[in-house]
Amino acid sequence: MKKYINAAIDISDGLIADLTHVLASSACGALVELDKVPLSAEVAANPQGYGGYASLLTSGDDYELCFTVSRNKVKQLEELAAENNIAIHCIGQIEKEPGLRCLDATGKTVDFDKAGFDHFKKG
Repeated sequence: MKKYINAAIDISDGLIADLTHVLASSACGALVELDKVPLSAEVAANPQGYGGYASLLTSGDDYELCFTVSRNKVKQLEELAAENNIAIHCIGQIEKEPGLRCLDATGKTVDFDKAGFDHFKKG
């Protein structure tokens, strides 16, 4: 799979924080469609009961990978993942303009008060 992936990071510090690290290192931005972020059936049935997107996407300890793939390699990667019974989900796209934009199901921009766990924050 690594021949298809441009950048990857584990999201153990929260999706928003860790994706922001990738974007900063790559000098680009991204658009994330929040309704495409995979959730368990239990959480999807009641996301507010789990703190809503703010908590779900900025909390740590979610041991998944977030990675980027060039548009021309997406189909090949999806086929390879299916052949190997690996679930992958496209949740957005990389953009030239720096920064992270998150949109809800209605297309409204969602801002987060915090990005995620910060290993270097004092106090």
